[in-house]
Amino acid sequence: MSDSQISFKHLSYITPNNQLLYQDLNLTLIMRKAALIGVNGIGKTTLLKIITHAIQPTLGEVIVRDELSYLPQDLVYYQSQTIAQLFGIEQKLQALKNIFEGSINEKNFEVIGEDWHIERTVAQQLEKLVLRNIELTAPFTNYSGGGDN
Repeated sequence: MSDSQISFKHLSYITPNNQLLYQDLNLTLIMRKAALIGVNGIGKTTLLKIITHAIQPTLGEVIVRDELSYLPQDLVYYQSQTIAQLFGIEQKLQALKNIFEGSINEKNFEVIGEDWHIERTVAQQLEKLVLRNIELTAPFTNYSGGGDN
């Protein structure tokens, strides 16, 4: 996993109700993993929405280099999806399953690419988040917010 870089250049943001959250923010973050921590209402979610281009800053720009993953607080939209769909790996898992069941369709090999160990890779990433025994084909709603399952 390579380091990601996020740069804020003269970033300013004024909320729809005219509250100034950021003014002329100039910052570059280089990280492998990061967490955004702060008191309620300080603008953490707004900043993440700006980084992911869900909303636009009032002024300035955000430049994201390399891969960036974001897990939003409100997951209602995702409740009908499987864990594999949430990770964006459903097609790779299906292609892998097809090959293990004997398919020689070239499309399956193209979908997998070099990700022959995708299940193990995802399990290792989940383990780092202290999420164990997660079934990738299970619906997202099978798992509680506390990860008790």
